[in-house]
Amino acid sequence: MSMQTENTKKESCIRRFFGMFKDSALELKSTRNLVLCAMMAALSIVLSYTTSFYITPEIKIGFSGLPNRLVDFMFGPVVGTIFGGIMDVLKFLIKPDGGFFFGYTLTAMVGGLIYGIFYYRLQ
Repeated sequence: MSMQTENTKKESCIRRFFGMFKDSALELKSTRNLVLCAMMAALSIVLSYTTSFYITPEIKIGFSGLPNRLVDFMFGPVVGTIFGGIMDVLKFLIKPDGGFFFGYTLTAMVGGLIYGIFYYRLQ
C-alpha cells in the first residue's frame, strides 16, 4: 500500500468524524427531532422520579439515563451534549437533591458527547 493511499484513508476518516458533528448539529433544525427530544426529556424526568430508589442517602439508582442514551443514538454527539446538560439542570430545578455543582452537569454533557460519538449512525 502506498503512502498516498494511507493519507487518503486518514483524511477520509477525519472528514467522516467531523462530518458526524455537522450532521448531528443539523438534526436540531428538524421540528420532528426537537419534539422527540422533548418527549425523551419528559420520559427521563418521569423515570427519574418513579423508578429511582435510594440505597443510601447519597447513592441513588434509576433508569432515567436510558432516554439520554436513545437521544445520543438517534441524534448524535452535538444533540446528546446539549440534551445531557439541559436535562441535568432541569432535573435539579424540578427537584434539588442537595447543592448544584456544575462539574456534574459537565460530566453529563461529556457523557452525551462520548455516547453520541460511538452510537450515532451505528445501524
